[in-house]
Amino acid sequence: MTITNHYARQWVTKSFPPELADEIAAALDISLPAAVVLAARGIASVEQAQAFLNPGISELYNPFLLPDADKAVRRIRRAMDKREKILVYGDRDVDGVSALAVMVRTLRSLGTEPLWYIPSTEGYGLHKDVLSRYHGEGVSLVITVDCGISAVEEIAHGASLGMEFVVTDHHEPPEGAALSACAVVNPKLAHSRYPFDGLAGCMVSLKVAEALMLSFGKYFDEELAVVALRLPAGGAADMGVAHLKNGVAAAALAAGSDLKKMFDSIGSRRVVVFDDATGHFLRQSSKNITGNDFENEIIALAPRMNERAVASGSLLEAASAMRLKSGNIMNASDEALLIASIFQRFEESQDIRMNFFRENHLDVVTLGTIADIVPLTGENRLLVREGLSRLPQTRKAGVQALLEKSGDAKNGSLCAKSISWGIAPLLNAAGRRGKADLSARLLLTDDIHEAYDLLYLIEKLNVERRALQAENMEKFRTLLEAQCDIDNDGIFIVAAEGVAHGVTGIVASQFARQYHRPTVLLIIENGQAMGAARSVPGFDIMQCFNRCGDLMVKYGGHAQAAGLTVEANKLDEFRCKLKGAVAAALGGEPIVPTLEIDAQLDGAQVTLKLVNELSLMEPFGMGNPYPVFGLRNMRLMGASRMGAKNDHLKLRLACNGGSVLEAVGWGMGNLYDYARDMQAVDLAVQLELNMWQDRKSVQMVMMDFRSA
Repeated sequence: MTITNHYARQWVTKSFPPELADEIAAALDISLPAAVVLAARGIASVEQAQAFLNPGISELYNPFLLPDADKAVRRIRRAMDKREKILVYGDRDVDGVSALAVMVRTLRSLGTEPLWYIPSTEGYGLHKDVLSRYHGEGVSLVITVDCGISAVEEIAHGASLGMEFVVTDHHEPPEGAALSACAVVNPKLAHSRYPFDGLAGCMVSLKVAEALMLSFGKYFDEELAVVALRLPAGGAADMGVAHLKNGVAAAALAAGSDLKKMFDSIGSRRVVVFDDATGHFLRQSSKNITGNDFENEIIALAPRMNERAVASGSLLEAASAMRLKSGNIMNASDEALLIASIFQRFEESQDIRMNFFRENHLDVVTLGTIADIVPLTGENRLLVREGLSRLPQTRKAGVQALLEKSGDAKNGSLCAKSISWGIAPLLNAAGRRGKADLSARLLLTDDIHEAYDLLYLIEKLNVERRALQAENMEKFRTLLEAQCDIDNDGIFIVAAEGVAHGVTGIVASQFARQYHRPTVLLIIENGQAMGAARSVPGFDIMQCFNRCGDLMVKYGGHAQAAGLTVEANKLDEFRCKLKGAVAAALGGEPIVPTLEIDAQLDGAQVTLKLVNELSLMEPFGMGNPYPVFGLRNMRLMGASRMGAKNDHLKLRLACNGGSVLEAVGWGMGNLYDYARDMQAVDLAVQLELNMWQDRKSVQMVMMDFRSA
C-alpha cells in the first residue's frame, strides 16, 4: 500500500532583496534569517523594519477620519444630554461581545447607563421583534457594534417606530444598501478616508468611543487655523494655512507672499503656529494688511513642547519626537500640514484622560481582535501588541478570571496563539450555546466573585460545545459526502435538518482547512436555511455572496467568514448560482493549497536567539502569519509516534554532521509509516520556545515534510 502525506502542499519560498536583508541584519543587530523574514514580508528599509519591531501606541489614526464619526458623536452626546434611553446592540462572538463591552463601559464612565442586547438563538444581526420590544421600553437611540451594516429592513423597521441608529461595523457593506441611520461608521465604506480598513468590530467600537471621549476636549468641533511661514534670506515670504478640525487637517492653502489671502483664510479662528516668531509676524503685519490689530489667540507649539521636555528645536525634530514621518517638505503649505499633525499628536500625548481611556480598553480589544478573522497588521497589530503586554495587569475582574485559566499568562509567555487557542473558544462557547449574555456580563463585571461564577457557567457550556461540535462534524461529514462532489466542486454547500445550531462556523472552518475548499453549512428550520460560511486564504467568499444577494434573506461578513440565511424553497437555486459565482471567480482553475516559506535555514541557525527575535514580530495571525522556515536534506536519524493515542509524530534529524535536532508534527501520527523509511527529508517548520523544568529550548513544529 502506498502511503502519502495528506498534509503536503505546494511550497513557495518568498522572494526578497538579499542586500536589503543584509542591511537590516547589520543595522538592527539581528540574525540574517530574522532579517530575511522582514524583507520577505514587504519591509522595504531599515527604518520600516525598526518601526515594525518597535511600534508606538501614539501612532494610532485619528478616529474622526472614520466616516460619520462626528455625526455619531453628536447624536450620542444629544442622547446623553437629553437622558434618552440608549440600547447597545452587539453580536454573540468574541469580537461582538468585546465591542459591546467597550461601548457600554465608555457610556457608563460618562454617566449614562445604557441597555444592551446580544442575539442568542435567533441568529446574527438585528431583529425586528427585538427592536420593537426595546422601543416599547422607551429606547430612542440604538448603537450597533460589530453588526448592522446589512440590516436595511430591520433598521427601516426601527426608524418607522421613531428609533434612530448609530451603526458601527466592520463587515463588508452589501452592494447598493442604504441604511436609514443618522450615522454609519465603517472603514470599509467606499467614501472612507480612514487609512486602514481591516479593523475588527471591537476596534471600530473603540474608535467611536474614543471620538466620544475626545468630544469633551477643549478643541472639539472647533476649526483652528494652522499657519506656517518661511522667510528665506533675500527672497519673498512663503506662507501656508491649513484648517484643522477634530484633529483632521483640510488641504493647506498656499498663500505664497499674499498676506491678505493668508489673513482671509485665518479669519477669526484660533491660530496654531510652530514658534513665537510666526506669531510675532502675524501681529506685526496684521495692522498693515487688515487695518486691525491681530486679536486671534495664538497657540505656539514649540514653547509648549519645550515646557514638557519634548524635543522641538526644529520642525523636523518635533516631528521625530512625535514619531511622525516628515516626508518631503517642499513649501509652507507642506509645513502647515506637518505642524497640524505635530499639534494633534502632542495634544493627545499630553491628555492623561485619553491615555487612560485607551489603556483601560486595550485588554478587551486585544481579545476581540485576536478572536476575529481580521489581519493582524496596521492598527490591529499595534493595539494587540500593546494589549498583550498589558493584559496581565488588567483591572477587569472578568479578564483576570479568564487569564487564570491560561498557563501562558502565568509563565509570562502570553501571545496571540494563547488567546486564540485558550481564551477565545471559552468566550465563544456561550454565544454558540445561545447564552452570549454570559460572556458580555463577564467582560462587564467589576466583581471578581461574580466573574468566577460566570466563568464556571461558561466552562460548562464549553464542554457542551465540544460534544456538539464532535456530533455535528459527523453529521455534516456524512451529508457533505452525499451532497457534494469532493473532487470537483469549487465550493461545498451542505444543508442539514435536525441539527443543533451553534457550531456551524467551527465545523465549516475545519472542512475548509481539511479540503482547502470554501464551505457553507446550513441548518433548515421553519422554512429557512441558516448557517455559516468559511473560506480559504486568498478567496473572498463575500464577493460571491454579493452576486447571489437576491436569493438570500440576509447575509453579512468579510472575505474569510460570513453568516447567511436562505429561504428553504430557494436552496437549490442558491446552490446553483453560488457554485457558478465561485467558478467564475476561480476562472476554471482549482484552488491549489500552498505553504509559504519565509526563509531557508540550516541546522546551525535553529537557535534561541532567532526564536527571541521572531517574538519581536508578534502578534502573529492573519496578514502576519507565524514565520515558516525550510530545512533541506536533513538526515533522518529516527521517527516515533507520540501521545496517548499515537496521534503525533516526532522526527530526529541531523544536518551536515551537526547536532541532532527534533521536529514534532501535531496530528501527524498517521504518517509514521510514510516517514520512517526515508533517508533524508525536507521540512517546513515553525520555531517555538519550549519550556521544560525551567529549561528553554527550541522546538521545531512541522507544517509539512517530504522526502529530500
